[in-house]
Amino acid sequence: MSPEDRSHGLRPVFLSAFAHELGEVRHLRDLTGALPAAELETLRGNGFVHYRQALGSTSDLAVASIAKTLAAVPELEVGALVWATNSPSELSTHSQDAWEILRRSSLPFAPPVVVGGNGCGNLAPALRLARDWSRSERPPAVVLVTADRVGRGSRFEPSAEVVLSDGAASCVVGPQPYGAGFRVLGISTAVRAELGSSASFMAGARLIKAGIREALDKLGIGPSEAGSHFRALISGHYSPTTQRLFANLCGFSPDQVHAPLAAELGHCFSSDLLIELGGIGASGALSHGDRLLLLASSPHSWSLMAVEYADDRPLTDHC
Repeated sequence: MSPEDRSHGLRPVFLSAFAHELGEVRHLRDLTGALPAAELETLRGNGFVHYRQALGSTSDLAVASIAKTLAAVPELEVGALVWATNSPSELSTHSQDAWEILRRSSLPFAPPVVVGGNGCGNLAPALRLARDWSRSERPPAVVLVTADRVGRGSRFEPSAEVVLSDGAASCVVGPQPYGAGFRVLGISTAVRAELGSSASFMAGARLIKAGIREALDKLGIGPSEAGSHFRALISGHYSPTTQRLFANLCGFSPDQVHAPLAAELGHCFSSDLLIELGGIGASGALSHGDRLLLLASSPHSWSLMAVEYADDRPLTDHC
């Protein structure tokens, strides 16, 4: 079964009106003293140059990104807000955070849902929820936002060897694209939570391989076929070594991996993928019908999202 068959017979759902909001630019050297020298050297060796540090809250980032998305579709009637985050609540609960985001975004009547549990892979369950909500509820337009900030924790993430950045990204999920956008073809997830953080490198590598292979299988894609079905693989802002590993396991060549903003932005949790997807969509590099595969990952989960670029021709040409 091809990825296209995953949405066969169902109302098409599109992503469009992409936006993002990032913290202030900081150079890696600004972390001197905050991180051990060995960790800074690892980050430099992995190509990272800058990271982003927010002066405000996670909610501030979310509200700013949502405002940019809604400015692109000012007459949009929003049916729901789906917020993906891996950050702790900055009030007392995520429910209160969500109400605050709704009030400040002038969306006081939109039901909010907060999605977590998949770490930096939270985009996939959030998109699955937004897609299904759009197909079953009225009004069908959903605002999807990802937002995270480090707070007081370390900006070095040891399992992926990345520098963590504060940021948010957003888009509209609905039955039509607003301007150019991407049709959602399929979403799959594999979870392997049986090993703890003390597992060996080889055990972890076997887990990654098994998880990605399962996610590919759920989309009906053979382990060596994805590179021929899709123009590019978009994954998080990880090290070149991790990018090559993901490309190999998904059946792509290394030059098919699309993550040009990694060195400048750092790893913005689950926002990486929406930032890169919006960027390539606006770049003029894609043609109508080009397919992309997004890989959202965490230490114990791997999700694949297949999308197809849809330019701004009439919707009847998309279906």
